[in-house]
Amino acid sequence: MKRWQVVGLALWSTIVLGYLGIFLGLRLLQTRLIFRPLTPVPALTPADLGWEAEAVTLTVPPASPIDHRSNPIDRLQGWWFPPHITTTSPKAWILFLGRRKTMADHGQSHALRYRIAALAGQSAGLLMLDYRGYGQSAGPHPTETRLYADGEAAWHFLRDTQGIAPDHIFFYGYSLGAAVALEMALRHPTAGGVVVDGGFTTLAETIDAHLSPHSPLRLFPLDLILTQPFDNASRVAQLQMPVLIVHGTADEVVPVELGKMLFAVASQPKEMILVTGANHESTAVLGGEQYLGALQRFLEQEPDY
Repeated sequence: MKRWQVVGLALWSTIVLGYLGIFLGLRLLQTRLIFRPLTPVPALTPADLGWEAEAVTLTVPPASPIDHRSNPIDRLQGWWFPPHITTTSPKAWILFLGRRKTMADHGQSHALRYRIAALAGQSAGLLMLDYRGYGQSAGPHPTETRLYADGEAAWHFLRDTQGIAPDHIFFYGYSLGAAVALEMALRHPTAGGVVVDGGFTTLAETIDAHLSPHSPLRLFPLDLILTQPFDNASRVAQLQMPVLIVHGTADEVVPVELGKMLFAVASQPKEMILVTGANHESTAVLGGEQYLGALQRFLEQEPDY
């Protein structure tokens, strides 16, 4: 073999090995890239803000034999805001937060504080929680499957512990939390409905929307890399319950086009509110009466099943 052939072979081998190394790295380490769990201690409690709420602990059954061996029982920390109105048939929201949010953020984030106040200020109760690995909730590093198991713990808390009827439980998912809300809606088709705030179609399409046309990452097949697909589009298309989609027209994280695509594939009954000028954080704040009115109508509608 001639010298130039040896050099060429070595070069191609280096390129191929480098490509495979990056491919495997992205595939194996993606949960560290997707999930950015923070563990702050809340500086303010709901009581400090004049809210009536109680700290609750939810038990998460192990999602797999591996989880069972490493930590047989994981516990989630949450806040439960009871309904303001005494009734024999109370309603309640479950709020699922995004990948970089915890309950403690209500102290610094005006947008999150307003969203909590909007939901807790309705005629229904509100349960919010920190996923395992986030905030004060102990447990292994998050994965898509584990987030869904955490969602199940929230569902059982409202249905079994609080005694709320399934059709009076409403899911509210913000950002990545929209995937948890939609999965819970699919698993529990008799629930009252699901709200998607700043949600995307699939994780692959969201990543693709942020890549420039000449980005080196376009050389890698996302569908083969992603083990955490977060396929919201296929979930919402299967639902047979009321769906409300909220999206800001200036969303810099999840482009509004993805929100419109999600709405297009959703089944009836459905509604979408576009908040003019709102970014990924500020839909609730800038939505004002439009946002509050949509939530109230959503709670009051009677499911057709």
